[in-house]
Amino acid sequence: MPTACTGDLPGESRFTTPVAASPEQPHAQSGFDVERPSDPRAESLATETHAERRAACHSWRVRTWLAVLLASYTACSIGNVGITIFSLFFDIPYWSSLSGGNAVEIGLVAVPRIFMLLASWFCVVTFTSSLLWYKEEPTLHLSDYMEPWQYPTVDVFLPPYKETWGLYGAVVMAALAMDYPVDRLVVHVCDDGARGDDSVRPMVEPLMAHHPNLRYVTRPDGRDAKAGNLNNALKNSTNQLIVVLDADHCAAPDFLLRTVPHLLAKDEGHRIARLSDRVAFVQTTQVFHNENRLMVRMLDGSHAVFYKLMMASYSGMGCALCVGTGYVMQRAALDDIGGGYVAGCAVEDVVTALAMHDRGWTSKYLECRLVIGLSPETLSEFFSQRERWVAGSAQLLLYKSPMKMAHVPVKQRLAYLVGSWYWLVMILFMLLIVVRLVLWVIYRLISGDPTQAGLPLLSEYLPVYLMFLLLPCVSFTAKLANLVAVFTFFPTYVSVAWGWLTHRLNPDKHTFRVTASSEAFGDAWPMLANVNIAFVVGMSILFGLSSIPSLRIYTTSLDWMVPSVFLVWTYLVNAPVLYDVARRLIHAVGGLARALSQRSSAASISEKSPRTGNSVKA
Repeated sequence: MPTACTGDLPGESRFTTPVAASPEQPHAQSGFDVERPSDPRAESLATETHAERRAACHSWRVRTWLAVLLASYTACSIGNVGITIFSLFFDIPYWSSLSGGNAVEIGLVAVPRIFMLLASWFCVVTFTSSLLWYKEEPTLHLSDYMEPWQYPTVDVFLPPYKETWGLYGAVVMAALAMDYPVDRLVVHVCDDGARGDDSVRPMVEPLMAHHPNLRYVTRPDGRDAKAGNLNNALKNSTNQLIVVLDADHCAAPDFLLRTVPHLLAKDEGHRIARLSDRVAFVQTTQVFHNENRLMVRMLDGSHAVFYKLMMASYSGMGCALCVGTGYVMQRAALDDIGGGYVAGCAVEDVVTALAMHDRGWTSKYLECRLVIGLSPETLSEFFSQRERWVAGSAQLLLYKSPMKMAHVPVKQRLAYLVGSWYWLVMILFMLLIVVRLVLWVIYRLISGDPTQAGLPLLSEYLPVYLMFLLLPCVSFTAKLANLVAVFTFFPTYVSVAWGWLTHRLNPDKHTFRVTASSEAFGDAWPMLANVNIAFVVGMSILFGLSSIPSLRIYTTSLDWMVPSVFLVWTYLVNAPVLYDVARRLIHAVGGLARALSQRSSAASISEKSPRTGNSVKA
């Protein structure tokens, strides 16, 4: 048996062999009044029931609030459409100065506005409906259900790519330090063949001498990237469960003890000491060391809306997404889809999970700080990461769509649709906004109506943002950062859309390539950010030209409201890019000042040096 070690819970000692009562000396014949020990199974059932009741109560409150928000937004949209139709025949103050329903107003104002309202309502309802399955998983512990010798065997895969040992070594040591029986845990260093050097092996071999459960696995080439690396590790392992941790993600000591219970089977509503034949994997939250850095906070590096709200809702549907790290997966589920990870896609983890859901498996999400890693810190790293994610979402939506899988339930298709179509929705809505503005300018030139744009345009967009900012479980600043990130990374949506139109996104052709995460480190200026700069400059110039009095575009104080709001919105959603530009300018000015100072110092020294030389000769 493994040696005893103290667990995370106070007063608890794990991995000690329980002493069985002697059948030859029962308590009734001992001659002492011995208090019978309580049934540990009954205690664990009581603890499990209490935790599940608390989680269910919180989940019910969240779903109720989401339903209220959805009903309120629907009522607001219906009212907006009704007022738009009503304003065609009656004058409404600050809304429309024309009545009678003339063809110009109907064609250039009413129809585009109603279409925009219905499109917004459809997207908001689709997104919010996918959240109505919100379910918080209870906090469990494996020792409540099994003895240590019964624990499932685990293979931990640590796939580095081009990370340094200084970063990767901490991940290896954290995996070896997990609170789990050593004879039931094997850690695999999955050195990818695409590295091109042998820098990991010399670091791992001394550790293998002291840790008998540490293995080194490599392959001759980097075929199929991360999916190929993991599939190679699967061929060299046999344990029941698979844990994958990226090269910058360290697991907590109780990672397995907190996640494995959610993979256990249930009997009469309670978990038993056997793995489920339905739950494929359990995904945990990604937490980052550097999540308080300014750029990370501005660009929603912690992904709070996704992890605190969306993933818990997908878990309620039984289709929590696999994010590629910090999860525990059953080997049986991988065997059921062909024996390994699905390759040929930028998001092999999500596609693999989809294949499992198509085979009838489910998945869960556990919101618990059990894995901590590193988030991108520079604008270049963020753009590279998001372009890779958007490319994977586009491949999932366009080439491996769950809509084509007959065995995936409708609610799970809804979850995958919401998780993969956001980039396309953003492109379409930006096009709609541009078309609306052009039609509004044409209408103003034809009619000269001074009050048509103010309140109607704001009533279209403000309810959407207000609805989003009132979502539960996520702080206001995190939701605001999510909105900023969605618009800041708009150039990546366009880049991926262009890759789709030019047929480079097709995973079967393997012609679309985005920078790997480990290659994105650095502070180089991202070329896609030039689109953000051009947009900010263009909107500023447009606002300045429209303010020329001779053009008489703004005839009342109300006319200034809409362009002013849009200009502030433009600067807000591009604040991370503008901040990075300002940081670079300050750094450049500081460098120039230092260079001039050094040059002047060198010049003064050179002027003094001849005199010094003459005095020495004299």
